[in-house]
Amino acid sequence: NDWWQVTGLTAGPQYTFFLGKKFEADLKARFGLLLTQKVIDESGNSDGFGDGFGMDLRASLRYNVFRRWCLIAETGYFAANQKYGDGSSGKLQVIVTGLGIGFRF
Repeated sequence: NDWWQVTGLTAGPQYTFFLGKKFEADLKARFGLLLTQKVIDESGNSDGFGDGFGMDLRASLRYNVFRRWCLIAETGYFAANQKYGDGSSGKLQVIVTGLGIGFRF
């Protein structure tokens, strides 16, 4: 029942490859602040927050179904060295995968 909540505030460049009329691939490299907190028993949070500078590297594939709507498949990796309020530290490494629907402005 214990798990880690991870939040990030990152920014960086994105490069898009056009793979055809309806397919696009995106490469993203973002850097910024990553925060962690251990959640205990799905109802209460622990006392310790972790924070640290980190990187978020991702690649995604988009299929443009309609003019404004697309399907997205994404994978990535982010990592950060975390420092906690009690003086301890640790390294955070997360592999990210996702599927979704996107709206293009």
